[in-house]
Amino acid sequence: MVSFLYEKTLIVLVLLIFGIITIVLSHEEVPLLPELAMLIGLWLMIKNRHSIAQFFNFKKVPEALLMVIAVFPFMMFEENINCFPPEAGGCQLFPITYPFLIAEVLIIYWLVRKFSMKRFWLILSVASFLGVVWEITIGVSGAAFLALPPLWIFIIAAWTWLSYAIVFLIPLTLQLDRKKARVERGAVEAGGE
Repeated sequence: MVSFLYEKTLIVLVLLIFGIITIVLSHEEVPLLPELAMLIGLWLMIKNRHSIAQFFNFKKVPEALLMVIAVFPFMMFEENINCFPPEAGGCQLFPITYPFLIAEVLIIYWLVRKFSMKRFWLILSVASFLGVVWEITIGVSGAAFLALPPLWIFIIAAWTWLSYAIVFLIPLTLQLDRKKARVERGAVEAGGE
């Protein structure tokens, strides 16, 4: 138990340090560092998603609030890599996009709970795709999307999909892991009667 707790704390600390270094260096305009950091960060998150989700699994906190707590560090990481250019205001610790991302996480939480969804990769893919649709139509980068050549629209859409996947990955994992634990606990209790 102690080694598992140590392992999950170490994973979160490594990701936190990696995120801070990346954000600081990306402001120094190191070529392709933010893009590389996003890809490495996403890979590390996917590889360790259950351990990271366990780190945020506080038993006495309401589940909807838990989703907001779990999304916040990853939202900060993603938003500070994909922030506005300096002439448009630059990176901000609390950009105006946070309330929208939190609302999206809560909507996903509600939908998964309401319709008893269980397929992690399908839910993540659809949620990230809807994030891309949001960005193209209503979001702050909608006009920029449409001004790009078709190949660049595809590349930026794929990048936006990855960005939303980073934001939604851990809260969704946490929600589905908690749901699975509730089902298993209910099965054990039903079998014990």
